[in-house]
Amino acid sequence: MLPPGQKEIPDLPVLNVSSIPDVDISSYSLKVTGRVENSLTLTYDSLMEMERVEVEVPAHCVEGWSVLGIRWEGGSGSDSDGDGEAHKRQLRAGEVS
Repeated sequence: MLPPGQKEIPDLPVLNVSSIPDVDISSYSLKVTGRVENSLTLTYDSLMEMERVEVEVPAHCVEGWSVLGIRWEGGSGSDSDGDGEAHKRQLRAGEVS
């Protein structure tokens, strides 16, 4: 179902204004700060070690288009050994670096 005023399109449009930058994954980090209980920094390796999940959701843009059934994949916030709780506790405590 589409929100009012949205038009379904078949694929996500490419929305970039420049070239895709080269990224040195050995120095890459994702910082989670701001309105969070504990700030933390995740390295590329720690992100890749997370349990992978796949979800299917729609994308609705303020420009008036929607793409239904988009499959997204990424880290779930669970650790790679399948337990999950230890990594979730580390994320809440800001212990991952």
